[in-house]
Amino acid sequence: MEISPTLWVLMKGLISMPDVHPYAGNTSEEEELEFSEFADLGYPQKYRLKSIDEQVNILKQFFPEAKSYCHSASNLAKPDEAEGYFAILKWDSISSSPNGAIRRSLDAIGKQRKKFRNRRSSWDSRLYGRQELTRNSLDLIAARQQTDILIIPAQFGLRHHGRSVRRVREMLLPGEFGLDVFTVSCMVLTHPERFECCELAADCAGDDFSRRASDFALSLCVHQFSTSLENRLELLCGDRLDYEPCDWSGSVTGFMT
Repeated sequence: MEISPTLWVLMKGLISMPDVHPYAGNTSEEEELEFSEFADLGYPQKYRLKSIDEQVNILKQFFPEAKSYCHSASNLAKPDEAEGYFAILKWDSISSSPNGAIRRSLDAIGKQRKKFRNRRSSWDSRLYGRQELTRNSLDLIAARQQTDILIIPAQFGLRHHGRSVRRVREMLLPGEFGLDVFTVSCMVLTHPERFECCELAADCAGDDFSRRASDFALSLCVHQFSTSLENRLELLCGDRLDYEPCDWSGSVTGFMT
């Protein structure tokens, strides 16, 4: 019986297997799906990018302690590959720890949507972190704007439709960086119309796990926001690895200006 890479990882926790990557020897160029039945997936018809003021007002409804933002940042010319400007909470404006900020943002999504399932809650939060490029880019933006709410240019997944997260990280443009689950959750909160049944899911390419020598697979899992057939938004974690392309999903990325 042929075993899928994801099942291979699940079995690894139950039986002893050698620490050999199941796709060892393959190049990431093979991790891009150009033609499939989901090639035409995109954003829902109701989805539109809201103005910065609209986005900020939504964030303040859930996080009244986040007050300041630099509206003029959205007046800068956006990079060509960005879809527009998004309002993002600076994590330490709402929590004393990154994981605390993630929990609060996901709780807010649960309050906003009637149907939301957070499958991340069953994982050990100590294994989570952000990609160095993501962390450094967001820290630089925060240092420039000096506000509770950051204004950044971004795209919501369509640019990297069908690519594995590992492939996306290799193809990032200068100044482009993957967005982490907290940042994407802010975008989900301000744009709930982005997620409807049978539309493009969103991978969080800015996340990483702490590497453990005893089980390297823990460093490869991907966070993904997707919508089920019941139109329920789900945050998936561990269902797919970073070298596995998904033809109904795309990585969310931000850009420096």
